[in-house]
Amino acid sequence: MNYLVLAMKRSGSHCLINWLQAFTRLPFYNNTCFGWSEKKLLTMRGKTEAKEGIALIEDFNPDYWKEYDFPSFPFLKDCKVIVLTRSLKNWLASCYARKFQGNEERKDVYKFLKYPYTNDSKLKSPSRIDVYCKLSDFTLNSFVMPVIFDIFVKDRWCRVVVAKQLKLKWDEQADGSIRVPSKHGGGSSFSGLKHDTNVLNRDKAFKDDSEFHGLLKYAENKINKIGKSNVL
Repeated sequence: MNYLVLAMKRSGSHCLINWLQAFTRLPFYNNTCFGWSEKKLLTMRGKTEAKEGIALIEDFNPDYWKEYDFPSFPFLKDCKVIVLTRSLKNWLASCYARKFQGNEERKDVYKFLKYPYTNDSKLKSPSRIDVYCKLSDFTLNSFVMPVIFDIFVKDRWCRVVVAKQLKLKWDEQADGSIRVPSKHGGGSSFSGLKHDTNVLNRDKAFKDDSEFHGLLKYAENKINKIGKSNVL
């Protein structure tokens, strides 16, 4: 069984993948954003092909699903497709925090929240907030398994249910991996690779930041226009 995780950057996807790896011991292929025209999933760094295991595509625009005919990819022949979303306030705060970090390359998650850009696949993309809305809407498809990061992290019973849906044998020790920060993506925007229990209230850090609240209002208006009621 393979697993394809579709998620926005700064959504907590590597936390979910750490957890999946702890249960399955499968190899992980980070941000497989290349090779789609050849029906392959190639990693952004090194162009390593995901043939079996766990693959992630970050900032995935669901419009690509039909355009590249993802169901025809060999990797997806025996595969669970998981769409991970994060509550708007927490996701936006984790993206916005990158504004204050020194690494210019990693500021992309902040810079393109409102503006179209060229994504990791070297394709023209709508703004990251637009893609967030599209991906949230994509969870309504019956062939994907939706997971909400905020609930997954705080609720053991949610993880038990997710494990059952993925046909994983429950393992308390493997579940403990939820507390181990991933090295991918530099860890948390707030605490790096240190364990941090405050992952559900990120927006509190910017309660007096007018730019952050402007972005939040902008994103909420976008969500309201498409009638999304399942975005926390």
